[in-house]
Amino acid sequence: MRPELGDEVKCKISGFRGIITATAQHLTGCDRICVSGKTGKDGKVPDSYWFDQTAVEILKKNKVQPTDFQEKGPKAKLGGPVDKFK
Repeated sequence: MRPELGDEVKCKISGFRGIITATAQHLTGCDRICVSGKTGKDGKVPDSYWFDQTAVEILKKNKVQPTDFQEKGPKAKLGGPVDKFK
């Protein structure tokens, strides 16, 4: 089964766990995924890390549903950290 955006995964090598927030396809076939971890008890947001697609195991499919921005239209308030700086 191929990991997809919104899946909860765990790196088989490092043990890092999180949600897939981005993907990158490469011409050479070494596709990569970006995994974002949970906020710690101290309130700090951990860095996101890139892993080879084959280095992760899926813990839960569709844990987070990706937002479809196109359906909301150009005037929609999308949210997220970028909006705080406008």
